[in-house]
Amino acid sequence: MNVCTVGIDTSCYASSVACVDGNGIVFQKKTMLSVDPGERGLRQSDAVFLHVRNLEPLVRELFLALSGKEIQNFCVSTQPTDEEGSYMPVFLAGLTAATAAASALGLPLMRTSHQRGHVRAALLGNEALLTRNSFLALHLSGGTTDVLEVCLCDRRIAGVRRIGGSEDLHIGQFVDRVGVRLGLPFP
Repeated sequence: MNVCTVGIDTSCYASSVACVDGNGIVFQKKTMLSVDPGERGLRQSDAVFLHVRNLEPLVRELFLALSGKEIQNFCVSTQPTDEEGSYMPVFLAGLTAATAAASALGLPLMRTSHQRGHVRAALLGNEALLTRNSFLALHLSGGTTDVLEVCLCDRRIAGVRRIGGSEDLHIGQFVDRVGVRLGLPFP
């Protein structure tokens, strides 16, 4: 039987579930949060509600897709970045779902940050970087435009430290604002 790890992420605008095993991605699916036309975002309370609503069918579909797989643990993003004090309520929806599933199955729950998940996902196909002690990464999103130092230990990410970036408008915010002005849906 193949063993796998289930991941859940509830960022500002996407509810996501995935499963990976030693060969790569077994299952992945996300549902974007709906934002009214012309709007440039959601209140956190509205986003939390939408994540709770989205996770039920996503998690059900995930478990149906995992027939014949042995889940060894769960991983969930609990905060935006690794920085102390990094917090957004939207991550509580994913944490609740992952905690409930892991507890029901008696499995360990690993906590991570949304940003660390982006870094790890970027390493798929670039595993040679895992043999280093550290490397630099650029994380461009709606909430961050960061230059990161990624430290490794035993081919795993041991730490992500912000060493530079913008303090004002982030690249994702800029793209979203231009898109809304052009009449495109957000995000």
